[in-house]
Amino acid sequence: MKALKAAVVIMGLLIVVGVTILIMELANRNRDPDRRAGGDDPGRIAETDLGLPDDAAISEMVVVGNRLAIRVTMPQGGDRVYLIDPKNGAVTATVSTTRIPQRVGTAQ
Repeated sequence: MKALKAAVVIMGLLIVVGVTILIMELANRNRDPDRRAGGDDPGRIAETDLGLPDDAAISEMVVVGNRLAIRVTMPQGGDRVYLIDPKNGAVTATVSTTRIPQRVGTAQ
């Protein structure tokens, strides 16, 4: 019987500690703008300059997870894919591809 009472008291303390930690974490996230889910101003649109050449064309835009993937067809050939964080407009990754010219009359 004493073991059961001790277990109930310990579990009650664990519940109180867990709820306290949860409340503290929520308060910290509310105070720290970098940890908020929506950022400082959810209505603000981030502006990003990709620095594309004049003849470049955006071929495709796709949402990938929490990023925006923009495929750009370059004037000199090949494509470039930009991964953009929509919260702050930062380019998180760039992947460039080049087209390999096919040789006429060769078997592959």
